[in-house]
Parts: sequence; structure tokens; C-alpha cells
Amino acid sequence: MARDLLDRDPVFADELDRCDAALRPFTDWSVTSVLRGDAGARPWTV
Repeated sequence: MARDLLDRDPVFADELDRCDAALRPFTDWSVTSVLRGDAGARPWTV
């Protein structure tokens, strides 16, 4: 669902980018990259 929203909803994508930027100082990975499944991104686990 989040992947679809990233592609289709610019407001969601902008807000997720803001969250990603806020979390970056505390993590060594990108929320956006994980959700998109980018090569080299941390695997999504629950």
C-alpha cells in the first residue's frame, strides 16, 4: 500500500521524505528505500 501511495500521492511522498530525513540521524537506513525495495536497502521484516 505504501509503495502505491509513494507513486501516486505526492503529498504522501513528501511527508514520507520528511519522516525519512528526521529518522536518518538515528538510523543507518532509509525508510523510503526500504518501502520501495531499492537495491541494497535493508530488508523489510515484521
